[in-house]
Amino acid sequence: AYENEEEIAYSEKFRADNTTSTIVKLSAEGNIIWEKPLTETDSKLTVGSMAYVKGRGILTYSRGASSFYDENTDEGEEIIGGNDDSSDDYYFGNLYTLRDGNVYLYDNSYNENGLIIKKFNPNTMDFDEEVSIPNDAQNGNRIYPGKAFDFYVEERSGIKAFNLGDEQMTLVCDFEASDIVINYLTYIGDDENGKIFVINEMPDEESELASLTKINPSEITEKEIITVGTIFISDEVRKRVSKFNKNSEKYRIKLIDYANESGGTDLSGYFECVDKIGLELVQGQGPDIMVVYHSAALQNYAKKGVFEPLDSYFENDPDISISDLLPNVVDATRVNGELYTVVPSFYVNTCVAAKDKLGNQKVTLENYKEICEANGIDPVVGMGYMTRDAATDFYETTGSTFINYENGTCSFDSEGFVNLLKFINQFPEETEDDEDNDEWEEYETYFRQNKALLLDYTLASFQDYKLLLDGYFGTDVEFNGYPTNDGGKSFLSMGMQIAMNHNCKYKDAAWEFMKSFYDDDYRNKLQRDFPIKKSALEAMATKAQERPYYTNSKGEEVVCDINGNKIKATYASASNELPEDRKNEALSMIQTYEDFNTSDLTGPSHGLATVQAFLIKDSDYWNMAKQWANGVDITFTSAHTFDNPKYSNVVVDNYAEYSDNCYSVHIAFSKNMVLSRTGEKISNDFDSTVFFVYYDDSDDGVDNPHWCIADMIATTK
Repeated sequence: AYENEEEIAYSEKFRADNTTSTIVKLSAEGNIIWEKPLTETDSKLTVGSMAYVKGRGILTYSRGASSFYDENTDEGEEIIGGNDDSSDDYYFGNLYTLRDGNVYLYDNSYNENGLIIKKFNPNTMDFDEEVSIPNDAQNGNRIYPGKAFDFYVEERSGIKAFNLGDEQMTLVCDFEASDIVINYLTYIGDDENGKIFVINEMPDEESELASLTKINPSEITEKEIITVGTIFISDEVRKRVSKFNKNSEKYRIKLIDYANESGGTDLSGYFECVDKIGLELVQGQGPDIMVVYHSAALQNYAKKGVFEPLDSYFENDPDISISDLLPNVVDATRVNGELYTVVPSFYVNTCVAAKDKLGNQKVTLENYKEICEANGIDPVVGMGYMTRDAATDFYETTGSTFINYENGTCSFDSEGFVNLLKFINQFPEETEDDEDNDEWEEYETYFRQNKALLLDYTLASFQDYKLLLDGYFGTDVEFNGYPTNDGGKSFLSMGMQIAMNHNCKYKDAAWEFMKSFYDDDYRNKLQRDFPIKKSALEAMATKAQERPYYTNSKGEEVVCDINGNKIKATYASASNELPEDRKNEALSMIQTYEDFNTSDLTGPSHGLATVQAFLIKDSDYWNMAKQWANGVDITFTSAHTFDNPKYSNVVVDNYAEYSDNCYSVHIAFSKNMVLSRTGEKISNDFDSTVFFVYYDDSDDGVDNPHWCIADMIATTK
């Protein structure tokens, strides 16, 4: 900062004929003291970071290039050449002014000693000194300069700090031990005494500015420990644990992540973790409470007596009753008539068809081909992207009806099961697009184009229903269910199941924690999956019927028509000229979105807040991103590094402007990667027309619209 609290700010003045980018010096009141045009390089590449060099001026960093703006001569010049904007090379870098007044560049560079940070020399106008920093500093989302330490880093488990030259980082705040729930920190700072200040971004809540106060361990009251065992700890579980620990004077919950202890980093590893928990429970050990997400043979463990029956807890609890819950979902989780698990939410696995194509009949294993042909549909693609390799859902749903879980028998030699195999066998082993997986979205358009009949679908929200009506089919739909021999069946799946160890020492306290997943403050914020509590489901239904709006420049509330990912906009004009700043912003959003999908972003929840910043809150893309980040599947992404170049075949064209608040652009590129295990080079291809809207999706009472991704339509060939 300058003396007299004057500041430097980067701004763009938008005019009718062109855009002039400048750098300005502001007073504490916001008045412009001086203003200079950006150098040609900064204007072309967009300033990514800037820092004040005391007594000298402003240093900027733009895709590998740096410019310096001398506050004494008012001159700005490029001092380090950068990367041409048309190149696909990826440049990351941030400038930091440290407590000693020197400016450093952190761009994830290494030398023979490991990770380094580069010191700026104002005399040579170059970054000519390399300083070592801990290699694990790159594990965090980003680094933040401090006063008690040179830098702070946020990791999943807590905040760490280091000084220049350190080989290891120092843990200064353990989130779990401190009962702090962090989703994504956008700021970490401190004062001279080391008191830490943070800004925490929570997906469903307003951002919060908080200070962290260090507590002497001798002042902490000893509590009885209740263990909660899970596989990949989700934010929702962390929140419940934190709230319980803060409110309980006698008990404290300790989380045990079996994924970390057992090395469960892929799907097979997940079930190895499940087996480990189950073995411990059968042996009379294991955690006091078990939390699982995927099918985990809970019924078998319940039959062996390792879980505590919960009916009596419901009967004696003044706050929650079984009558408050959906009876069919509750009954679906019973084992031999007993209730052993708390199930906060559920979703429905089903198959959907256009009502006018079915009439009064159901699609069965036997009449599927007949109904397809009657509607002019090729049965081979009658389920869109369905292949024999992708038919797992059929085995888990219709296939499960041939298993008798009560007596441990199956009827795989029956005529019905043979019919199921014949049904699946009519689909191709794989589609032509399976190898590259770059055009599968084309099949999603088949249902609307009368090329496909039956859509395999997971119904997890009321928005999903609107997406089926307005997106996939464009007409009324029928929930047929998965074809069976004599009809169709839909199946319930539980988003989370929580069970109590029969040998738990503090059962009443464990129940208090388990029932907290029925609290209104938890259930009413559920974005994906249907809540099992009736009142919460009704609240979700009411909210789904509210029409979204934005506040225009006149302060008027304008209702938007949003169908799935579609936002209705009035066509205004089209342009063949795509402004450079808009091109760069659009491409950056999509490439960041793709990095998120391959688990390449840093930060809590795999960088969820980074992508949600440009997705419309509560839209399908926003909710799908949340489900992907907080689910188990993202952890099974194959380990990889980036090839050189990271991006190739980059195309940004076909720009069309529909109004001041809506435009579309065609974006295509290949993201090049190398599998860590085999060294195989692979690429993910993106090729879609992307629609952007200038939209205020917050409810904070402030008019703060920004460009968001509204929809992506895959390019078909």
